[in-house]
Formats: sequence, structure tokens, C-alpha cells
Amino acid sequence: MIHHANELAQAGNRTSRALAIFAFAVIVTLGVAACSSPAETLQPAATSTPQAQSPTTPPTTLVVPTSTPRPPLSDDDRLAFALLFRLFDLRTGPDPDVLRQMSDLGHPGLVAPLVELTGLSFDPVTSVPLGEALASLTGVDLGGGFESQPLWIEWLADHPEFEPLAGYDEWKGDLYSEVAVGLDSFLYRDVPTRIPLWGVQFGGVGKDGIPSLESPAFISPIEAEYLDPEERVFGVVVNGEARAYPERIMRVHELANDVVGGRPIALVY
Repeated sequence: MIHHANELAQAGNRTSRALAIFAFAVIVTLGVAACSSPAETLQPAATSTPQAQSPTTPPTTLVVPTSTPRPPLSDDDRLAFALLFRLFDLRTGPDPDVLRQMSDLGHPGLVAPLVELTGLSFDPVTSVPLGEALASLTGVDLGGGFESQPLWIEWLADHPEFEPLAGYDEWKGDLYSEVAVGLDSFLYRDVPTRIPLWGVQFGGVGKDGIPSLESPAFISPIEAEYLDPEERVFGVVVNGEARAYPERIMRVHELANDVVGGRPIALVY
């Protein structure tokens, strides 16, 4: 903002002064932590300890969603939203009656949730009606079973007009938390994201299900008799200090937090 101020001098001695213009820019970045709990990963020095976030409450740190705010919901949006939360039960699968209502409604925002459910569909009892509903909404028949999900995800990438319904993020967090407790802490209502949420897929392991490797002990190459000569290792050299992290160990942990050459590092495999 630019403000102008004029100060009038008294007794005929007038001078004009220009008020300097200052521009301030604030850049907000969103850090993403993965593979381990906040208590286990290395954190940079800070003056205060971050507070734990509620699974259903957005982080309290200053973040800016990268997507454009959605317009107010239409009547079809509201109906689609209501159907979305009646769609699936982990014990019984997708509700056939709800699938028929979704097909009749024809809302493009319902495609992504149905594609999500194909990843949990291993039986014709669920895959056939899912495939039929997706074909009705898109005009494309790629199936509705587990093996069809990669095809549908590629299709969504080429059809941005099928943007997920508002509330898809919250629904997906609820769905994943039924599969593995705690995953709704990553997916919640209005979660800031720079990637399409339909591209985020469950990897088969719950939150903190893969323990990270924290400050591991090291031995000399001569002592590493458990390694075969042809086995691969990940080599790191920092400030003249060299470390080797065997692939077979990283395969179990997927993340190593360590200090090499006086600097903290994170190795992700």
C-alpha cells in the first residue's frame, strides 16, 4: 500500500516532503514430513516446540492453499456431497443404491472418489457396479477393479475438468483412517496441497508403520562381513566424512536421519 502525506509549513515557509514507499513481501512455505513421526525426524533448531495438530484440524502454522477458492456449492454439489459420505463402508463395500444415484446425478466431481474405491475392489461384486458407475460418469470403460486404478489415475491426469468434489479431501482422510489409524492427520478438510489429491494413494502401511533409522552405529568396511561384495550401498561424503548405508538396511527403514561431517542429513530410499 502507498500512503502520501503532505506537511504544510507555517509563516510562508512551505516545503514538500515525499514519504518513502516501502514494499514488503512475505513468502510462505509448507514443509512436508513423511515416513516417521515429528518426534523421530531431525528438526532444525527452533525457539519453540511445534504443537501437535488435531487429526481433523488444519495446521496452525501459516500456510496458503495453492488452489483457487471454490465458488459456493450448487444444489447438485450438495447432493453429490451427501451421496459421497453414504457411498462406502469398509465392511460391506460401496452401496449399490448410492452408485446408481451417483450415475443418475452425473456430477463430474464424483469420479475421483469412485477411482479411489477401485483400489479397494478385489471382487466382481464390487468391481462391476463401480466400473458401470465410472463408465456412466465419464463415457469411458476402464473397469472398476483393483487392476484398473492405475488406468483411471492416468485418465484423470489427462482430464482436469473432472475436478474432485469439494469435501473429497475430508472424505478421503476418513476413508484412509478406517484402513489405518492416523492417516486422517495428513488428509483433512481444506488441506493445502500442490498436487492432485487423487494421486495420493495408500501404500499399504499405516502412519509410523516403517520405523526410520536414527543415528545408526557404523563399522569399518573390513568388519562388514555380512555384506556381499556386489551389494549396493548409498554413499555420502560431507566435509570429508564418508558413510555408506547398505541398501538392504535402507529397504527396511526407507528413511535414515544422521549427522555426517557435522551436518544433519536425511536419506530417503
